Amino acid sequence: MRIDVGAARNLFERLPRQLRLASLSPDYVLADTGRLSGSQPLFWRYEEGERFWYHGFHLTPLPEVDGFDIQSPYGYGGPLANTEDADFLARAWRAYCDMATATGVAAEFVRFHPLAGNAGFFGGSIEENRQTVWIDLTAGDLFSQYQGRGRTTIRKAQAAGVRFEWQDAPAHAARFAEFYRAGMSALDAAPYYRFPDRYFSAMADWPCVRLGVCSLDEQWLAAGLFLQGAEVVEYHLAASSGAGKRLGAGSLLLHAAASSAQIEGFRRLYLGGGTDCSAANPLYFYKSGFSPHRAVFYIGTHCHDAARQERLRRRWPQLHRANPERLLFYR
Repeated sequence: MRIDVGAARNLFERLPRQLRLASLSPDYVLADTGRLSGSQPLFWRYEEGERFWYHGFHLTPLPEVDGFDIQSPYGYGGPLANTEDADFLARAWRAYCDMATATGVAAEFVRFHPLAGNAGFFGGSIEENRQTVWIDLTAGDLFSQYQGRGRTTIRKAQAAGVRFEWQDAPAHAARFAEFYRAGMSALDAAPYYRFPDRYFSAMADWPCVRLGVCSLDEQWLAAGLFLQGAEVVEYHLAASSGAGKRLGAGSLLLHAAASSAQIEGFRRLYLGGGTDCSAANPLYFYKSGFSPHRAVFYIGTHCHDAARQERLRRRWPQLHRANPERLLFYR
């Protein structure tokens, strides 16, 4: 059954605490809509008594072909449930697939959250993608988890007088958007990562979002958005200036955010993985210096309508040949 965001929020609050990660909430689906053009957020549930299966996602029109595809928001998504009963989950999946087919959905691509383990609620194909990193906030001294290079960089920033503080996210949304895009430009990142102002505005207005900033003499050196869930804080988007990189401000940003989350009683700080699947990826190497703890990131795919998918293949044969492993090869 298709439901509105209010009903979706109610379901989300009924989930076990370990599943209530901010990036899996209905409000994240709504906020992430500001990143896209033409997509609409959609929330769907299947219920039997007190048991339920819930899925929030983006429904996007297919390019030049009648119908839609389904994608999780930027980062993570996928279905959630308050039971692991296999028969119930199978019935929920069949009902969901019937809805998707009736809606005209050709295919679906989902990124499951490594800390939620919600790939088990998905009935399509599942594939291991990469390792991700998280910090245990219940372990006492945070520095004991960091590798030597991380501790050295944090101390370097502190010795230079770099200061961390939480800033008012709505008041500084535009400044962070500009700072973040400048950081992505310096890295020569793909346009996909250069989000528009409306995305940052929507994220900043969400109460669970916090903006952390490391600065020196009022100059921003590193800044990041952190998402607060029931038990987990997620490191969402961050960037550093050239001066910030030289002074190690990004490392101090993570340490200060972890320390703050630990004081507030959160159990884990999720850092994510690298920009690709390689164990030698520079971003993954950087994050791995903060913790020995890992969680596997899985992706999921499902073809809901083979006929529509075939029309897409015929429409763009070259794109399909170039990316045969991608179900949404046209994106």
